Amino acid sequence: MLRSKDRPRRSGRVRRPLWGLIILVALGLSLPPAAPAAWTITANNMQDQRQLHTATLLADGRVLVVGGWGDNYYNLELTDGTIDLFDPVTGLFTPGTPLPTLPTNQSRAAHSATLLQDGRVLVAGGENKAQAGASDILDSALLYDPGANSWSFTGNLPFILIYHTATRLASGQVLVTGGYGPQSPGFHPVGLLYDPGSGNWSNTKGSPSTGRTSHTATLLADGRVLVAGGQGPSSYPAQAELYTPSKSAPYITLLLLD
Repeated sequence: MLRSKDRPRRSGRVRRPLWGLIILVALGLSLPPAAPAAWTITANNMQDQRQLHTATLLADGRVLVVGGWGDNYYNLELTDGTIDLFDPVTGLFTPGTPLPTLPTNQSRAAHSATLLQDGRVLVAGGENKAQAGASDILDSALLYDPGANSWSFTGNLPFILIYHTATRLASGQVLVTGGYGPQSPGFHPVGLLYDPGSGNWSNTKGSPSTGRTSHTATLLADGRVLVAGGQGPSSYPAQAELYTPSKSAPYITLLLLD
């Protein structure tokens, strides 16, 4: 007869039965069906009609909606810098502190808005008049603090810029690519990095091979950023590029074939 210490031990974890599920089956009951997918109207509206605005998920689960054009497409008017905060728990939009109006009006559309690691939101570039000329495109950047519901200025972009992308990297820096600026022909290669610690901008090591606007920039699991599509100086490029945040290989170009 084996003593207890001589008996072979079971390896691994012992899986306990799901007693609740067993009882339901024994009683002939079934689990409640999953709720069907559906669309519902929010409990209230935003303050303004908006297009070319931004909507950023905050760390606390709310959504920050900033700027944009209102009215209608043929008679564009800015939203006077209003912002809305959507609370998914209550389903309500509530007004937040508008964009600053001093020393100059910071209302904007076609800008970028990026959640930083510390919970603040970086809003950069954009335009503040319909059919924007060079004097109406912005180089200013601001920081929104959700806890204080307040705005503060940070370092300006090196030049005015609209229709760009802004992607937070694993390091906490923000990569800005592409966009439309004052340089001829307007669609120019741009690679900028924003440092939240210093509030300053710097050029990436190397630049994209082509200028583009209204494109996409996606952070990959390995920390690189895929920049694809958009409109270029003379065409709509099928070529895409990978930004690698390292000193060895700043840009790698991919040719996407039809």
